[in-house]
Formats: sequence, structure tokens, C-alpha cells
Amino acid sequence: MADEKQTEREDGKIELIGSIGYEGDPQFDLQTNTGLFLWTGREGSDSKSFIMGMPSFLKRLRNAESAIAQDDPYADRMYFLTERAIDESVEALSQMKESLSEISSSGSARLVFPKTEVKDARIVTVRHHSRLGFRSLDALILADECARLAMEAHHKGRFGMDEKRKIIDQIQSRFRSIFHDAARWKYTGVTRDDIATKNQVSREALKKLGPVEREFLHAELRSKFAPDLPDKRRVVIREAGANSADRRAG
Repeated sequence: MADEKQTEREDGKIELIGSIGYEGDPQFDLQTNTGLFLWTGREGSDSKSFIMGMPSFLKRLRNAESAIAQDDPYADRMYFLTERAIDESVEALSQMKESLSEISSSGSARLVFPKTEVKDARIVTVRHHSRLGFRSLDALILADECARLAMEAHHKGRFGMDEKRKIIDQIQSRFRSIFHDAARWKYTGVTRDDIATKNQVSREALKKLGPVEREFLHAELRSKFAPDLPDKRRVVIREAGANSADRRAG
């Protein structure tokens, strides 16, 4: 009974428990330079183009979650397309890992290699937290594992240096495909109401990001990991669904 009293206010309403939060930042290890380069990316300069790394990507996803909660359809679209790209990347890298594992372990059963060790694995700390960001880390770790298998297979003489470089390029390309839509997205502060009224904010967003497709504008297509839309928007969506059902019934 003592516990129950602690959760009740004087007006009889229950005090809700707070949300879940981490006591620190998640960490994982990278075992290849390929994985490390994918994580860090590269700063742009006069002679070299900018290559997005995971910290920038994860920060964009976090910012997109905030924009989605403010009813930004462009952020909603980016989040959906990025979820799809991550799923496709994970599937492709999983297949590559299986194939490389078979190649690395091929050869005479009488030739037994000792277990490989990584001398200086890099521990990475994830500062920007988001649901989709955590899923993207699965793809990065898979890419890192594929690169390690490619190095082991090359060391065992399963394929030559040119083939190794080709495979590493494929791993990097397959992983970096998850950055495509996040790299193009910019925060504009636009909302679905802005677009409906065609105000200055929506015109600026249109200039920067182009038109937004109907299925995203009307929130018909959304990532299952996206934050909830504002209460006002969810009411509009429910009413639109009810009206559509009434028309079909009539």
C-alpha cells in the first residue's frame, strides 16, 4: 500500500513514471580500417570532397526525429526512405558475409589456420541516439565483419589483391547507400500546415528540397520507427480515414 500512495497525488490522479533513458552512451568495437573509415567519413577540402561519416548521419537522424514531431513531411519522408535503405543494406551485407565466410573457410581440411586476432580494435561511443540510428549500427558492424573476412580470405590466398580491393569497394558502397536521403535532407522548419497554405516557409522548403509526394504529405507512408506526429495532425489523419471509409460505404 505504501508504494501505491507514493504514486497518487492529492487530487487522486496517478503520477506517471518517467521515460526510459540510458545512464551513458552505447559503445561497440570496430576491427578493420574499412569499418573505421565508414564511421569517421572525411572532411571536405579544396582537393577532396566531403564524405559523410556516422556521427554526422546519426545527428541528422536525431534532428529528423525532432522535425517529424513538429509535423515536417520532408523529415518523415527521409526517415522512411532511410529505414528502407538500411534494411536493404543489412540484407545485402548479410549475403556478402555468408559468401565471404565460405570463401575464407574453403580449401583443404588438412590445412588448419589459427584463430585470427585484432591487435588494436577501436572502441566507438555513440553520442547521438535515435531508433533508426541504432539500426544503422547493425549495418556498420556487418560491413566491418565483411571487411575482416575479405582480409582473412586474401591472407589465405583465396583471392588476389585486385579482387580484395573490389570487394572492399563493394562493402563501402553498399553501406554508404544508407546515407543517400539523409545527406540530401535539410531542416527547414516547415510543417504540413505550411505546405497546405503555401506560405513563405513552404516556398523556401520547396526550393531546397523539391515537392513532397502525396503519401508523405498526408502521412500515409511512414517509418515504423518514426516518432508520433503532433496530436493535431493525428486527429486530422483519423478524421480523413473516417471520411474515406464513409465514402466507400456509401
